[in-house]
Amino acid sequence: MLYYLYILNGPLKYTKISLIPNEYSLSTYSKGNKIHDNDASQLYIPCDDETLIKKINIKLKDTKEDQNTLVIEESMVANEIGSEINIDLDKPIYLDNIPMFLISEKANLVKEQLVFQKRVIHVNSRKKIAITLIVAIFFLLLSIPIFFFNKKEVNNVIPEPTLSVENYHHFLGLKNHYCFYDEATPEWVKNNNSQYSYVDIKKINLIFNREKKIINNISIKDGSNPIIAFIYHNNHEKDKINTFIQQQFSTFCQPTIKAISIPSLIEQVNAFSFANETSYQIKEENNGITFIFDGVLNRESKIRFEQFIKKQTFIFGRKFIFYHENIGNPDLINKATLQEDNGYIFIDSQHRYFPKG
Repeated sequence: MLYYLYILNGPLKYTKISLIPNEYSLSTYSKGNKIHDNDASQLYIPCDDETLIKKINIKLKDTKEDQNTLVIEESMVANEIGSEINIDLDKPIYLDNIPMFLISEKANLVKEQLVFQKRVIHVNSRKKIAITLIVAIFFLLLSIPIFFFNKKEVNNVIPEPTLSVENYHHFLGLKNHYCFYDEATPEWVKNNNSQYSYVDIKKINLIFNREKKIINNISIKDGSNPIIAFIYHNNHEKDKINTFIQQQFSTFCQPTIKAISIPSLIEQVNAFSFANETSYQIKEENNGITFIFDGVLNRESKIRFEQFIKKQTFIFGRKFIFYHENIGNPDLINKATLQEDNGYIFIDSQHRYFPKG
């Protein structure tokens, strides 16, 4: 059984963390230089509001019959320390009435399913009357200057100019937010306009350059969000790369991430009959994977394997799987044999013809 913790707020919004049934200590913090422990049961989640700084104990059970629970151990709000909450799967966990986390058994929740509003605090009727009266007086005071406003001045109001985006590569993100990824950054983006964000695609390459063995591909098409595909070896590596990628993009301009598991690829290859007839090795080089078969594949096996490669190429965005047959004789490496007088040479498993003259 596996749980997934989705972050609903803060710098790592929409990040997913996979968790096995266990007891975890989760700490929210507001400083970027927080020192992280190496203990896997310690989770550190950054947040933007210092009032949300808390330490929480989470117990995830391994059976559906047992109730998952949450206990707030440390908080700036004294009266909530020690309070225990039952965790309902797929429902947000609120801290100070702000949706912060969601725990699910589903690994494929999309962002649209993770958008929650602040929790509304219900007040009694007396408070409602008092609040209504205060609001009414406020709007009354606000409306008084309107009666003395010269209507002619309305015609002198200069409307805000419409910003053209036609000359820039962009796509519409969440809530019709403009996401740009041109090398020439628009001036209004530099001024931190809330309606526009700039996506620096080059930063993604820095992530993959840190780990040279990470096989990846970035597909960019005008009018749609970038598609970033990568190959991973284990879930820890997958979550780490996912987090790095998401941190490079704003909340409204997240890319489409396609993560492909090498163990899963091997499992699919092993399902072919020819994989049981001949052994193979795998090499990761030149931003691709090469299957080296020790024996010769017949025509039918090659057709089936090439169809498999074509299917993976469609998912990944380019060809990244290659293969060849290791049929050379090691005894013939660096050796040549003259076959005929006219210059026909046999070198290992290859034939070469060198005409006289």
